[in-house]
Amino acid sequence: MLNVAIVHSPSEATLGDPFSGTGTTGLEAVKYRGVTCVCGDIEKFSSKLLEHNRLFLGMSGAELRDLLMALGKRASDEEVSAAMREAKALCSISSDDHVKPSATEVIGHRPLEDAIGRANALFVYVALRTRLRHAFGIKRANETVDEAFAAELEDLMEQLEELRRLRRRDELTGRSSRTHDALRIFEGTYSPAVTVSSSSYGSSKLTHEVRSATSLPENAYDILIADPPYGFNTDDNPRQLADLYLEMVPSLLRSLRPRGQLVLCLPARSYIGRQVWGFVLPDFVLTLVLRVASAQGLHVVNRR
Repeated sequence: MLNVAIVHSPSEATLGDPFSGTGTTGLEAVKYRGVTCVCGDIEKFSSKLLEHNRLFLGMSGAELRDLLMALGKRASDEEVSAAMREAKALCSISSDDHVKPSATEVIGHRPLEDAIGRANALFVYVALRTRLRHAFGIKRANETVDEAFAAELEDLMEQLEELRRLRRRDELTGRSSRTHDALRIFEGTYSPAVTVSSSSYGSSKLTHEVRSATSLPENAYDILIADPPYGFNTDDNPRQLADLYLEMVPSLLRSLRPRGQLVLCLPARSYIGRQVWGFVLPDFVLTLVLRVASAQGLHVVNRR
């Protein structure tokens, strides 16, 4: 999405992501020269998620090695195993969710100064991923919480190990590495390899604000990339979600500068057995965007 949008944007562009969540779009945007990204989300906890992602992605090869070692101590280190048990409590699928601590409460007091603290925080993220991806399997007794948690933790450790290897190769090549914007290009095992410079994740060109997508500033962005909620992970009243789309689209269009681009991520179908509401499907949302654009006095072309 970024590759396609940035080709047609000004050399100095402001990118907005009004449903930033963990900040994925903003973290990808640091690769591009001349792009300033403003991440936004109505959830205050989103800024903490982005902060943690910047920290983890910006770690050196040695720091990643220590983190992997700490994660490997989950069976032998009492502090680590206790943190993992606490995180697993977030995974349980029951009617007693209201008495459990929220992820915000659990991760909010996690110190991240050393590898053990970072490992303990990662357990909470693994628990959240387990709950989102395995809720139906756990409810149907196709798998246990322990099995699902272990599978997600193993997947995360493999990703961290791959990042550690990239960082290590980059650090070992030393002078033979070269930098292109935020990218580090170095000699891999068989051919040149590329990674993002760890220092780029601390860039001031990536900021976060707590803001609703229905109240964005006018004429603020050259590019808007939005991944709004689809209703897959909630049992909330669908009417509330429909109202969000009706209020969101006018706000998104008003916040674009002349010749600005709007990129929306929308589901074609559900792969987890949940109902897809018609108002979140691409054809419906495109029609809504075109109608709102006309109402705002914009010239609509390529009408379907």
